[in-house]
Amino acid sequence: MTLGELFEETYIQGEIAIRSYDSTGTTIEHYLGDAEEFYPDEHPQILEREVGYIFPLMEVEPTICIELKNEEDEG
Repeated sequence: MTLGELFEETYIQGEIAIRSYDSTGTTIEHYLGDAEEFYPDEHPQILEREVGYIFPLMEVEPTICIELKNEEDEG
């Protein structure tokens, strides 16, 4: 499922983090904030990315972390 499909098909509430990793393993944070303030049209570069994992992230406050698959893995 792509990130765009996830937001089309699911009503997500609360704090979310959308992350991926570059080829060196460095974390790239695409978005951190309230799910209702995430506007997919403002993030077209990541909407087609496949979702790898969704898990609770408890670093600061309870947050749903949506981890995207590496682009190299999608082929």
